[in-house]
Amino acid sequence: RLHNLLKLKEEYRICLLSNTNPFIMAFTRSDKFSDEHKPISDYFDTLFCSYEMQAYKPEPDIFLKALAADGMKAEETIFVDDSLKNIKAAEALGIRGLHVAPDEDWMEKLMALLHICNGL
Repeated sequence: RLHNLLKLKEEYRICLLSNTNPFIMAFTRSDKFSDEHKPISDYFDTLFCSYEMQAYKPEPDIFLKALAADGMKAEETIFVDDSLKNIKAAEALGIRGLHVAPDEDWMEKLMALLHICNGL
């Protein structure tokens, strides 16, 4: 999955929006995060952490803050998440959602959605 993120990052802006805690984020920001000794920031252009933003998924405010901070447009954004309530919250703001199972390989679904969004 991390390799897929690097491939996506070559063509798209990739952001992480997480409700995780500071302890877990400290680990992911270290070189112990991946087998290649890369921190999570190598796989994403921007990391949005709820504890830093003082907003939490599925609250609309966290999506709005992330969009504004990164200069994104809702209609040009795809939000991938394993929580249906988070997907519905994003979609209510005009963000396209992709609901996936926790251990699902969602790359094929995402690529199909990207082709639809790009009019291919």
